[in-house]
Amino acid sequence: MIKKFTVSALAVLALSVTANAQGTWYTNQSTWLANLTSSATTADYNSLTDGFFTSPYTENGVTATASGGFYDVGIPALSTNITEAITFTFSGNAFGGFFGMTNVYGTLISDGMNFSVDGSLTNVYSLTSTTAGSGYTFLGYISDSASDISVKVSGDASPEYVTVDSFSFANGTNPAGPGGGSGAVPEPGTVVSMGLLGAGVLGLVVRSRRRISN
Repeated sequence: MIKKFTVSALAVLALSVTANAQGTWYTNQSTWLANLTSSATTADYNSLTDGFFTSPYTENGVTATASGGFYDVGIPALSTNITEAITFTFSGNAFGGFFGMTNVYGTLISDGMNFSVDGSLTNVYSLTSTTAGSGYTFLGYISDSASDISVKVSGDASPEYVTVDSFSFANGTNPAGPGGGSGAVPEPGTVVSMGLLGAGVLGLVVRSRRRISN
């Protein structure tokens, strides 16, 4: 039987911010929150029960869309039912969430993840999920534009299942203007190239999730 995991309090990660021409990425939740101009609204997927959820799935103003629907892997959390990307739509120019990857057994693993704002091939970010602490990694973003945005979250070229503990949205303004200015510290190697993102999406091998018991 798939074991239930207790999601512990999510630790605030070390300060890290990456800027580009279209907005700023945040790996520190407190810094992201400090730059919001409205209160964040959160879809907390810890209340999900075991089972399958059709796509699109909407909770607390956040609509998640994925081919093949979603599956509560028993952690609980919102997870893709097949190795596909999730697109989140909401009303705001900022998002932040705790993201991870799971294997077919529903176990959180360390694996590559790619993020793309509004379907862009250049306004993207890449990270590796962790198994430390809660097993989730925080990532946030604030656009330089006041317009609503969306974000697509996918695995890398050899993905497992995109899994989300919680997803928040709001409006925000980056410090010192476009790109975050003095508030942004570029991190070489964290922004994926067009080719890598394409490989991450097109190279997905579709396989159904099955509940596995032992």
